[in-house]
Amino acid sequence: LPHGRIRIVLTDEALYCANEGAPFTEAGYRTLMLSHSSEKRDDQIGRFGLGFKSVIQISDSPQIFSRSCSVKWDRRHSTELLEPLLPGLASYPVLRIATPVNPVDAASSDPVLAELMAWAATVVKLPLVQQAAWLSEEMRIFPHEFLLFSQNIGLLEFDNRIEGTLTAWTARRNGFDVLLENGEMQEEWRIFRYKHQVSPQAAVEAGSIAARDTVDVTWAVPIKGNPRRQRGSFWNYFPTSHTTSLRGIVNAAFKMNEDPHSMLHTLYNKEILQKAVPMMVAGSLASFQDKADPAGFLDLLPARGREAPSWADSIINEPIFAALSAVPCLPDRAGELQLISNLWFPPDLEEASRLEDMWDSWVGLDRPWLHRSASTTEERRLIVRRLLAPAT
Repeated sequence: LPHGRIRIVLTDEALYCANEGAPFTEAGYRTLMLSHSSEKRDDQIGRFGLGFKSVIQISDSPQIFSRSCSVKWDRRHSTELLEPLLPGLASYPVLRIATPVNPVDAASSDPVLAELMAWAATVVKLPLVQQAAWLSEEMRIFPHEFLLFSQNIGLLEFDNRIEGTLTAWTARRNGFDVLLENGEMQEEWRIFRYKHQVSPQAAVEAGSIAARDTVDVTWAVPIKGNPRRQRGSFWNYFPTSHTTSLRGIVNAAFKMNEDPHSMLHTLYNKEILQKAVPMMVAGSLASFQDKADPAGFLDLLPARGREAPSWADSIINEPIFAALSAVPCLPDRAGELQLISNLWFPPDLEEASRLEDMWDSWVGLDRPWLHRSASTTEERRLIVRRLLAPAT
């Protein structure tokens, strides 16, 4: 079984999240209670404890049981302590004041908690203050591609004990390739990573949450199956509302609006999109070499339609093609990638595709002509013309 396990359990009374790995540290608890004060500046998910604050929307008494230390928060307790200091407020902070909790006592009266504590390093328990129907729906639609960007997680389980359903996704990693499996369903992905050097101007503009010297950018590319035919998307470890005609998922710690799904038009974000992404795409072509279809990678490249699917897509399009035109980007007759300047091109790509059998019999594989696979579809022919445009 792949290493690293997360199990989400939903009951009528509570939502549980259990995970293997390192237990909570003092710094981790401090971050949860003093969000925005984290000293960490890496690319870990949930670096600032901001996501944990959202639990008070469904629970008045969040609890964390970890092998290092266990604590709980309570809305009523916080109000009783804080109201005398500043009376008359409509509400009082819940997550500022934590108290220790005995995990043995808690597990003795909660069989679900006891079951999870038997293997997990940490269990978060959220006693619910509202009906859980919408949580069931969220569990059903949770994007399993999350595993692509969580290298330490090999098993993600959703155990809905209200509906009696169990969904499990595994991630099996082999170098740059990741196989996602759910029963009979399989998806093959290839992962590319790039460390982008943030300019001083962009770092200042990004602010404390996004500012850093470098930012890790990941491009997850579907190798085959339905995801390869679907429009791509931009993620900030979870999906944003921005899509792209570039296939796959581009993931980075983008600067977001107050709405966690909207990427801001900032210099920091534009640097990632216009510098890091084109470099990743241009540097990845050799890994897609396929003897049966040497130009198959062209199907991954962004299109230029009348209207871009998002502002983020509109600004990566031209930089990607500019980067590609500077490197070996098209296959020759032998299927080897060549610089555009080293290739010969048929005068009419569409005509060449119709006469491809005659072309094969007349033109030797050692001749530096464009491979026939680059003109098998109209989309590929359009992409070849776009690559040729800067050189002509």
